[in-house]
Amino acid sequence: MSKPVKLSNASDYEAFLDKYDTFLIDCDGVIWLENIVIPNLREVLSLLRKKGKNLLFVSNNSAKSQKGFKKTFEKLNIEIYDGEIFGSTYASAYYLKNIVKFPSDKKVYVVGDVGITEELESEGIRFAGAAVSCYKSKIHIYVVPQIDSCLS
Repeated sequence: MSKPVKLSNASDYEAFLDKYDTFLIDCDGVIWLENIVIPNLREVLSLLRKKGKNLLFVSNNSAKSQKGFKKTFEKLNIEIYDGEIFGSTYASAYYLKNIVKFPSDKKVYVVGDVGITEELESEGIRFAGAAVSCYKSKIHIYVVPQIDSCLS
């Protein structure tokens, strides 16, 4: 990993931008903080797009699916295109379907938020369990009396 360098003038910025074709940009705390867009963010993204850079927005927030992230981008008036969002929920569902080749006659048991169940559904992965919101002040535990025979 290279040592950080301070960019202090226009030519430094140009040289930096010319060096990379693709930018991985985290969402929570980088693009927005709660429901507030980080200052000058839209202008930075616009500049990167005008320069033909590929943007990939990443997140480890399992509460949101790609659809959920897209709604957040739209609500905050941030330009977003299909294929630019790569969250942990999508990565998990993709991994199960395309890498593990999870059997279609089996189910995974989900302990997580709605984002993961939405992505599993979109990938055709069957599941049991329920989405549990981690943001509520009280968490309720539900016990399933019978184990589903399709669970792998």
